Amino acid sequence: VAAVSGATGAVAALDVPRTSRLDTLVRGGEGPPTLILLHGYGAKAEDWDPFTKTIAVPAHARFVFPEAPEATVPPDGPLGGRAWWRLDLASHLAPDTRLPDLADTHPPGLDEAAALVHSLLRNLPRARGGPVVLGGFSQGAMVAGDLAFTTDDDIAALVLLSGTPVDETAWRRGLARRRGLPVFVAHGRADPTLPFAASERLQRELAA
Repeated sequence: VAAVSGATGAVAALDVPRTSRLDTLVRGGEGPPTLILLHGYGAKAEDWDPFTKTIAVPAHARFVFPEAPEATVPPDGPLGGRAWWRLDLASHLAPDTRLPDLADTHPPGLDEAAALVHSLLRNLPRARGGPVVLGGFSQGAMVAGDLAFTTDDDIAALVLLSGTPVDETAWRRGLARRRGLPVFVAHGRADPTLPFAASERLQRELAA
């Protein structure tokens, strides 16, 4: 587990898809703070529900769980699961490697997913102007990271759980604009899907 406070983010305008808005589950109070948490590939928004009872926040904190726009279908994912975009990890395996590195890729579908969350952030009512914490797990962490490091969206902290950098060059350009943003990065050392080393590399860049 790596926890960092450091630099991150850039300024960009995102084209929000005109035909789609994210369905969301809202739990807890009216805030502040508001925690927006993005689920992983093949999961669902309600998978976050148990964590509303275990995350240490004020009693009036508000949880917002967006539902990813695409449905997963076997063999690409479980029936009834959701995806931010189709995640073809096998195509990102280098020779003699077991886990993919997406750092040099800009996945098709990332921009649309990020634009939908960007729209949610811009239109979300905030109780008494309270802070918003943005976070995600796995593929959701990729979307959260992309928003944090390539836009000027107003977030008070960032949480990246078992994710991986995507389009790392674009992320790196935005680091200085997020200087001082609290960032928590966590990744299992034995993760069988996404490499621990990539999150560890991101942690070092954030700390620097």
